[in-house]
Amino acid sequence: MRRKLQMDAILPYVIALLVTGSCTAVGIKMSPYVDEENFCMLYLLGVVLVSCRYGRWASLFTCVLSVASYFFFVVSPHFTMIKYDGSCALTFVAMFVVALTMSGLTDRVKQHATELDAKVRERTHELAVANEALKVEIVSRATAEERLQGAVEELARSNTALAQFAKIASHDLQEPLRSLRGFTDLLTRRYEGKLDERADEYIEYINDCGRRMERIVESVLSHARVQGCDRPFQTVDLNDALKEAMQNLEVAIKESKATITVDKLPTVKGDALQLVQLFQNFLGNAIKFRRDEPLKVKISCASSIGLDEMATYVDHEEGMPHAYWHLSIRDNGTGFESRHTNDVFTMFKRMHSGQVYSGTGIGLAICKS
Repeated sequence: MRRKLQMDAILPYVIALLVTGSCTAVGIKMSPYVDEENFCMLYLLGVVLVSCRYGRWASLFTCVLSVASYFFFVVSPHFTMIKYDGSCALTFVAMFVVALTMSGLTDRVKQHATELDAKVRERTHELAVANEALKVEIVSRATAEERLQGAVEELARSNTALAQFAKIASHDLQEPLRSLRGFTDLLTRRYEGKLDERADEYIEYINDCGRRMERIVESVLSHARVQGCDRPFQTVDLNDALKEAMQNLEVAIKESKATITVDKLPTVKGDALQLVQLFQNFLGNAIKFRRDEPLKVKISCASSIGLDEMATYVDHEEGMPHAYWHLSIRDNGTGFESRHTNDVFTMFKRMHSGQVYSGTGIGLAICKS
């Protein structure tokens, strides 16, 4: 290792000797044909070559050797350094300046090259680290997407099974409920007024429970139908859907003296029956939970483009994002606290006692579905 370092240190000076010797040999051979002054450029070329490759000290060494060789071997009288003109000093100064200039430029180029190489290595390392991190992120995201897809598929299967179970269970419950209602009606017709007052009260209580149970079963069936609906979407005018819902609630609207204000609604793609049910449930909910003052309902609509540039949905058939419509239904009813926002859309979750407001607690859950 030490010997190699010594050889590396000596090599520039050996090259300087060889270059100077080569220039001298060429000068001696060509001296009969070329003027002596022109050989100065040959030595100058040697100085430039050494300074470009080996730096300052080797170039200065070449400069001294070149001047000595030029005046000792090439310029007459030969084999003597005693010259009586100023060309010796001028040549030496010229070569010295060239050697310093070229070696300085070479050092700068080498320094810039070293700095550039260091920056390239640093950037390469940073890119390698970033690339590895990106690979990990890609693998992590791919794994997360696979898990998410699996969870979505499992959830879809669970929802389908649950909806099917609810449909079957609700359907099977209808038959015993019909029998219960039939027998209680029979009891009412045959024994009303013939037993004591307490017995009539019990029979009426059974009738009320049966009717309430029928409403619950019908609501569960409606929820199951919404969950399991696979009808293809059609073009639906929301104005027509709302009009039909208001016709279904005509009596309740008149009794509550409700004032319903409606903006011009758009035409969308959807299930016409479910959209009618959606409006009917929301309006029915507003009528049920009204205050003593006259009920006022405002139905408005705005495009998502005017709300939020990211408010889009993806059409799975076309695979393209589209803007959607934002419908707002406001009323001056009793309302609820913001902390109950999620609860009101949960099945059988009620904000009020069933003795105060009748119902099954499924209406808004159907809207959410």
